[in-house]
Amino acid sequence: MAAVNSQAVILDAIDSLRKRKARPDLERICHMVERKNGIRSMDVIRELNQMVDAETVIKVDYKGNTSYRNAAKWCRSRLSGSQLNSSDATRAILAAIEKLTAKDDQSTRSGQAQSLPQPRKADRAPEEGGATLEEIEKFFVDEDPDTKFTQSYLQEAIKREIGAGRIFTAKEGRYVLAKIVYSHENENTQKVKRGRPPLKRKRIKKTHGPDFEQEPVVKISVWDQKCDYCTLPASCNKFGNKEELLVCKDCTLKVHPSCMKYSKQLAERSRLSPWQCIDCKTCHVCEDAGDADTLLFCDSCDKGYHMACHNPTVEEKPSGKWVCELCASEDMEVYSNSTGEN
Repeated sequence: MAAVNSQAVILDAIDSLRKRKARPDLERICHMVERKNGIRSMDVIRELNQMVDAETVIKVDYKGNTSYRNAAKWCRSRLSGSQLNSSDATRAILAAIEKLTAKDDQSTRSGQAQSLPQPRKADRAPEEGGATLEEIEKFFVDEDPDTKFTQSYLQEAIKREIGAGRIFTAKEGRYVLAKIVYSHENENTQKVKRGRPPLKRKRIKKTHGPDFEQEPVVKISVWDQKCDYCTLPASCNKFGNKEELLVCKDCTLKVHPSCMKYSKQLAERSRLSPWQCIDCKTCHVCEDAGDADTLLFCDSCDKGYHMACHNPTVEEKPSGKWVCELCASEDMEVYSNSTGEN
């Protein structure tokens, strides 16, 4: 298997999943590549880790889910969620800090009386022990002089691990492991993100089989359905008002327009056509989510438009609110009729 071919196949799988509006997570990528090209999952995972290290692919955590994105088709400044290291890099960095901390613990214990009980590692405060950036770099250089874990690489990589909650910053610029244990099998630890309400929807894993098929279907009233952000029903939002939920046509996310801070006009116009949440948003013209840096969202109808797809073409990216040509024309028509103009 040629490396270039395998990388092209993986990138094609990521693009295909995005085009289908499906999250390109590890399981879906492996399944698609193995089904179409016969490449084993373990080989896909190994190649994908190398592509993440080379930043050919961007690994992202968004709302507690890990997904992969084609770096050539995504603008870093508009990247939703927090960027992650590859699983291999994460394990190597955490192992290095653990070994360096263990050495520090051993040297400390050698100067103390053996009869005194020692605290367990899990009970240590974040300020104790740890390793500096220079010590971590030296650890990797001693093992391999040509290591990729240089100081500049480690600075960014450790920032990502801190953001993921796996490393704490202690005193004097030292880094210690978080009390939670990192698991390669479960990277989807949900965290609260700044700038948007936390998602509280309970994720239910779908199953198949006779038991699943025989389970009775319980119909829920539209007004009893709950918002995935505030968990309150449509019959009573956080302001105590009855408010119909917006439902994403792709991922079925349900939200109160008020939870998304939509204006009354924006909420009304969003209901006039199938609505997409920010994670599933595509261009209304080409139906593609690529080239996110040029994707504009209308502040009147919430539809997305690439600057080049919009008619007329948007030459310069607007700095404030933006309204698509269709909404602008409708607003002008309403204004003309209200003033008696023909």
